Amino acid sequence: MQLTVMVGDRRVTLAVRAGRVLDQELAAAGVLLNRRCSGEGRCSGCTVIVEQGRIDADAEGGVVDVAVPRQVLACRTRLAEGPALVRVPHQALIESSEAIDDTFTPGTVTLDPAVRSVQLDVPPAALDDRRSDTERVLDAASLAARAGDAGTLQAIVAPLHALRQLDRLLDSGCRGVELVLTAEGERWSLAEVHRRGAAAPLTGVALDIGTTTVLGLLVDLQTGRMLGQASRYNRQITQGADVAARISAARTPAQLQHLQRLLVRETINPIVDELCTAQGIAAHSVRRFSVAGNTVMTHLLLGLSVAGIGALPFNPRVRALQPVPASLLGLHGHPRAQVDIAPAVAGYIGGDVVADLLAADFENCPDGSLLIDIGTNAEVVLKDGERLLCCATPAGPAFEGGGLRHGCRAAPGAITRIRADAALHFECEVIGGGRPVCVCGSAVVDFIAEGRRGGWIDAVGRFDIPRLKRCGRHATVALHGGPGHACVLAGEIMVTEADVAEILQAKAALAAGVCTLLELAGRAPERVPRVVLAGGFARRLDLVRAIAIGLLPRLPAERFQVIGNGALAAACRALLDRRSAAHLQRLHRLPQVVELNLVPAFEGHFIDNLRLPTLPAGLGASLAPAGATEAAA
Repeated sequence: MQLTVMVGDRRVTLAVRAGRVLDQELAAAGVLLNRRCSGEGRCSGCTVIVEQGRIDADAEGGVVDVAVPRQVLACRTRLAEGPALVRVPHQALIESSEAIDDTFTPGTVTLDPAVRSVQLDVPPAALDDRRSDTERVLDAASLAARAGDAGTLQAIVAPLHALRQLDRLLDSGCRGVELVLTAEGERWSLAEVHRRGAAAPLTGVALDIGTTTVLGLLVDLQTGRMLGQASRYNRQITQGADVAARISAARTPAQLQHLQRLLVRETINPIVDELCTAQGIAAHSVRRFSVAGNTVMTHLLLGLSVAGIGALPFNPRVRALQPVPASLLGLHGHPRAQVDIAPAVAGYIGGDVVADLLAADFENCPDGSLLIDIGTNAEVVLKDGERLLCCATPAGPAFEGGGLRHGCRAAPGAITRIRADAALHFECEVIGGGRPVCVCGSAVVDFIAEGRRGGWIDAVGRFDIPRLKRCGRHATVALHGGPGHACVLAGEIMVTEADVAEILQAKAALAAGVCTLLELAGRAPERVPRVVLAGGFARRLDLVRAIAIGLLPRLPAERFQVIGNGALAAACRALLDRRSAAHLQRLHRLPQVVELNLVPAFEGHFIDNLRLPTLPAGLGASLAPAGATEAAA
């Protein structure tokens, strides 16, 4: 049968099979829908409009002919025989054109990778030298490395496959050789032997495996030079938008295997191939991977059950492990490539947070400093003397646009910044310019700050309806609980009171986590000397407005430091420097996890932070506050 899909101005005609679930047909054609509930029909994220055709939808109770346009959940609707026309609203899409934030700085790195190359001339045999050919080669390799800048090598072991390679070269009369060495703990192993100049480039890939997006960085392990970056949506997002949905989607061994395949085969491997193709090299040249991600993502990468993370006491299968063969995971790379994985602290405090600690050099931050990584789960770490207190707060997807009527992640056409005057004329900053099609969570933070400052949003997030009507900005919309109020930004794009409530709940959860940690440590919020902000959402925030609405602690702007993608920065450092990789393994043991649901004060802090403070009329109009520091790429 024929299915015509309309996405904005695009029209695509597909040949599909009757009886299949609509969202699966669309996904097969590359149209990915927002399935935050893993296709269980609970989130309404995949709502599409059937304009004509015959459908079998759960809500209809049988096959019906569509005479007038009808909204349906794509995950609960099947197409019956005959042509069909479906319109996909922008808010139902997971856009592959997302403006993924990949800005980071690895800091000062000593080049000491776990894979290196040594070139030498094979020392000749002599009557007074009883060493074997292999011993002479390995001793010379160790001396050559000590004379260079690559660090000091201990004794090198030679497995049989490498000995056979050396044997064949020596028998052919070759005397100029190139040895590829890999670190195995504190010792080194001879991985390969080639004629001098014949070895493939030695490269590594650093990966930030996020719930939503995966970023990859290709690095030359011999020079430390960064060769390229690439990113893609984590294809697991078709099974759910957040970690709770992924846990639910991995209940059986078959489902777990499917999620692992979506991550490796359909997300990471295409990134690796893209990076290598851009450099004109084969994926075979990738000798090492370094990975940072939350605990659920690393478990799914390894193909390990995440069931324990989803229920009390939220216990993971593993927190730290030795390097894993890349071939065992199905990753494209050298057959003997290894994968280093940043260790986790707990089920909801993952390796990405440990990576942030390394990237921020948090151990050397002033006592009382905070590190905040804002995402679907916002993690907070407090440096309290010799200990680190940490917690994860259930911020939800609102900061990334999830659950908002016209919400989206940062992509072309998305509103990322908002300013308003007294007459409610909105100045909107749109990614790529042009007509806006959706609104980011960072823009809704601006919207709330502007509304509170201007007096048309009250302390609990309600609109001044008469004023919105006088300014021609009011609209009535259908919400789950009945009709609701909305403020029109531009064209059909609007922010509803329900959207404001979503952001207030997310900001209250984060603020309550910060308050709880400070209270447990007996520290006053105003005395926090530094706040390190990690993650892409933090880079898009207007800090002045985020502070003003209570999302971030009310501190002078100069005390905030934005480090960008700390997970990718630390993964890169670990790839280039074995000591940084070892440091990650030590760091993950330091934080003490505070389970917020077990702290009575948390609920009170959460309720208190649901309200909005009164904002000063002189709130600045700048897009970034003076004094805030930001790590450059």
